[in-house]
Amino acid sequence: MLQKIENRKQKVENSSRQAGVTLLLAILILSSITLVTVAISAFAIQELRSSRAITISEPAVNAAETGSEQSLWAIKRDGVLPNCLFSSTNQNLYSSRSLVTSCRSYGNQIFSLSAGVSQQFLLYDPEDPIGDIDLQGCSGCIPASTNPAGYQYNTLTIKNNSTTTGVSVNLSRIDDTTTGLSQISFLLNQGETQTVTISPVVPGTEGRIQVTMQSSQAATVDVNTDKGVPSNLNLEASGCSSKGTISNCSDATQELSSRKIKVTLPQ
Repeated sequence: MLQKIENRKQKVENSSRQAGVTLLLAILILSSITLVTVAISAFAIQELRSSRAITISEPAVNAAETGSEQSLWAIKRDGVLPNCLFSSTNQNLYSSRSLVTSCRSYGNQIFSLSAGVSQQFLLYDPEDPIGDIDLQGCSGCIPASTNPAGYQYNTLTIKNNSTTTGVSVNLSRIDDTTTGLSQISFLLNQGETQTVTISPVVPGTEGRIQVTMQSSQAATVDVNTDKGVPSNLNLEASGCSSKGTISNCSDATQELSSRKIKVTLPQ
């Protein structure tokens, strides 16, 4: 009799252990299924966001590329492309859901000097190289409103990137006067940078500048001004797009995607 009771107790204990293991396995399986479901949902949401980003970003890329191609066409065909300092062209695309902005600018220029050979470049008004001699505006600009304030340079910065030789620099107006130039001649040692302050000239007098550089050995010189170097032309095109109609690329009320392309055309 006692043996039967012990056998029944043992069966009950075994049954309880099995039930506990089964419950634990069920919980583990449900947890795994939940984890997989959450992972799949997160992946699906990420893919949806990526798809949405692509639908907005691709038109922006296309708009920027369109602007750069139109800018190249305008430059090659002597068309009008505004200077970024003063204005830009704006064009709506894709039912006004994309906007492209184009203009031209001028950046720094790297000069490679040969040993004992002078290198010269000019600073002038690229809007009217011949007519605007004092860089204080030109009545003959076409169109005249593109540059109402003139093209006055305020600073000229020259850096000698060479590590082995110095570079001599000479500045003057193109009529050999030196009016308004804080420095006229100086030597740039290896790795040195020099900034020259440029003041306006009397209206009607020569304001354009010529810069001559020379070194005894081969050297590389980085030149820039507060308005860039006229011989280093850049075409800048910016495109942006949205799900809705946009009028500018800085509208904080819309989800925007932007792309900017700069094409350098050394002259």
